[in-house]
Amino acid sequence: MKRFLLHIAIFSTIGLVLLNIIGYALDVHFGELNNKHVYHKANWVFKKKGEKLDYVVLGSSRAYNVIDINTIDLATSLNGLNLGESGAAYAEAYILLEHFLRENQTKLVVLCLDYPSLNSAESFSYPFKEYAFLPQFEEDSVEPVFADLLPAHKFWMYKFVKASKYIEFNTKYPIYDNLLAYGQEEKYELQEITKGSKLVNKNQRVEGFKTEGVEKVDGKVKFNESDLKYLSKIVHLCRSKNIKLLGYSAPIFTELYEARGYENINNQIALLAKNLKLDWADYSAIGLSSKKNYFADYSHLNKEGAEIFSKILGKSIGKKLKSD
Repeated sequence: MKRFLLHIAIFSTIGLVLLNIIGYALDVHFGELNNKHVYHKANWVFKKKGEKLDYVVLGSSRAYNVIDINTIDLATSLNGLNLGESGAAYAEAYILLEHFLRENQTKLVVLCLDYPSLNSAESFSYPFKEYAFLPQFEEDSVEPVFADLLPAHKFWMYKFVKASKYIEFNTKYPIYDNLLAYGQEEKYELQEITKGSKLVNKNQRVEGFKTEGVEKVDGKVKFNESDLKYLSKIVHLCRSKNIKLLGYSAPIFTELYEARGYENINNQIALLAKNLKLDWADYSAIGLSSKKNYFADYSHLNKEGAEIFSKILGKSIGKKLKSD
């Protein structure tokens, strides 16, 4: 029996060592050598080096899908990038920004500050996409976020059995395709053309604009503690590097604005912004908000609406950059 247990221990140790060697090799491969062929927004952001920008946009889909950098740059003669990602809570946004600022510079961060972002657990289906950061798991700015947000057993498995994270997300990291240098390069190049924005075609995801069943938020709003924590970390990161901050909320279709009780919600967001000493521009109920033909769904502008809104936001960006 003792001999049997000894053999089990030996084979387990060998297996663990092999899994860690494989995991290390995959970290190098996907993190440095060939991540252009695995499409996550993070890969595009992490590839950026030596950028000297006037501004970057940061946040969830209400940054990624409704702010057109090319429109802003053309209208203002500024130079920006969109670091937003669909369904990204502030923890994910923090990693993207911190990593970007290691190799790049910007004068201003334009941050999506709205109810979905402050209530990510209920608003987003996958608020922290850990799979996008697997090769960077052990970096100083990434590992603490994983420890904070993942179940303990999952975090420790990633840490001590390095290959386990790629086994779990094998469909996100297709080794065979990557060895052939085949994958998502077209999407990667498209990000370059759009400067990180991804606008939505007019009829791509219209949901009928029906507000039945929408719960109205009255009284005191309870924002998610994790979202507040990483929002504060983003603010602190920018201030530590003397980067200006401008918060904003993008237009919301009028029917949802009224049904959800956004006036009450946004009054409390305004107070939060004041406590953070953060300028916040609320565009959620501007004239554009009542025009159905400019929306893809209740909370996302379509391409035509995004281009109009981007010009409006561009003016605020220009004023903020000129302010002391």
